[in-house]
Amino acid sequence: MSDAFAFTEPVWTTPRAQARIARRDRTMGRLFILFVVAIFAEGILRKWVIPGGAQKIFYFLRDPVILAIYIHYLRHYRINPRWVKPFLIYAMFIAILALLQNIYWQRGILTPLLGIRFYTFYLPLPFIMAEVMTRAQLRQILLLLLWAAIPVALLVMFQFSQPSTAWINKGTSDDGFVFTITGDIPRPYGPFTFTSGQTLFGAMMVAVCLACWERRRDLALPFWLVLSAGFATMVMVSLGGSRGGLISAGILMIFYVAAGLTSPKLAVGARRIVTIVLAATLAIMTFVVVFPQAYEAMSIRQTHAVRSEGSTAGRALSTITDVTHAYDYTPFGGFGLGAGSNGARASNGNTNYSQLAESEWPRMVNEGGPIFGTLLLMLRQCFALVLFLRCLRLNRKTGDGSAMIMMGFAALELGIGQATSDNQALTFTWFATGLVLAFLHNPQTSRRRR
Repeated sequence: MSDAFAFTEPVWTTPRAQARIARRDRTMGRLFILFVVAIFAEGILRKWVIPGGAQKIFYFLRDPVILAIYIHYLRHYRINPRWVKPFLIYAMFIAILALLQNIYWQRGILTPLLGIRFYTFYLPLPFIMAEVMTRAQLRQILLLLLWAAIPVALLVMFQFSQPSTAWINKGTSDDGFVFTITGDIPRPYGPFTFTSGQTLFGAMMVAVCLACWERRRDLALPFWLVLSAGFATMVMVSLGGSRGGLISAGILMIFYVAAGLTSPKLAVGARRIVTIVLAATLAIMTFVVVFPQAYEAMSIRQTHAVRSEGSTAGRALSTITDVTHAYDYTPFGGFGLGAGSNGARASNGNTNYSQLAESEWPRMVNEGGPIFGTLLLMLRQCFALVLFLRCLRLNRKTGDGSAMIMMGFAALELGIGQATSDNQALTFTWFATGLVLAFLHNPQTSRRRR
């Protein structure tokens, strides 16, 4: 692949070199799997295994795995300067800006370190996934995600059926507070520490299941497993109690239809449209008929939300339009990268950050300042646009819509997701972006696509 997202190494033909490459790739594949496992392990450890004050050490559980992936890449793979050099320049800029801001505001060192982590540490992951992930490794990760969706859905069902005070619904807060849909009906956290993690996982699995459906023959994915994981995902989204999760699922279905309409083969496009109509019908029936209590609770929550916050569309658009208000009070140098993260708020006191916005766009302006914050925001949007165009080009050329379908989720998170303040959003944003690039780097073979 002759672009900045992938790099072709020279082919070594000696048996010793091939054995060394095989060991290298096996180790990297295991690290990728370990990273996925760590996504679920953090919440399980913090909520149920080691609760209390000690659980906070697992907040950074995935970071050592990420670091191991980077070290293994630097030691055993040929470094691709086409993305490494721009990243190093970007990372140096972020580090200098965060430290200078902290010198001015005189906060603890944790704030700029968190800022550097949120803005830079996970960014190399998707490029490494694009560059080194093999077709077999991509299949392993997809299989793990499909298998994981089933027990997570069962856990969500159990959490939904229990009162909000039940042990299974506990979060990580010291006061035992748990978010509810309405009354005593809890918003299931799943295996994660907060509702955002479960919402993001459910939305990502919509994209994963649709992409796996497209690639099930090419990647030898079991038919029954894809269908089982798809139904499990419907259960998660239906019982999640999140309007954002339902909207995300709808947007992902639109991306699937778009992948059908832009396919060069009429039969492929027609099949995708029929598939999504059937899937949407089944999803609605699951929500309304199978889980009427969830449907009623969400209807009540929607009514209350409209009264207090305005229309759902207005609420969604405010995540973008609120950025205009951020320019009115944000100082030139910003309040500091990382200042709006949950960790910085907890370590320095929430009262010091009352001016910082909750939504991603205005908060990035708050943290970076009117100039630098806008620059960082635009860089992310431009990256998302370039990636979307590459997915569209692949689909139009070959009919392989898996990358474009996965891009539906990645585009949402790159566009407006809270990847610079929320630990779960940070993880899912860049991991999903890595899956998009992995699909691009491992396209569907023409023989299997017929």
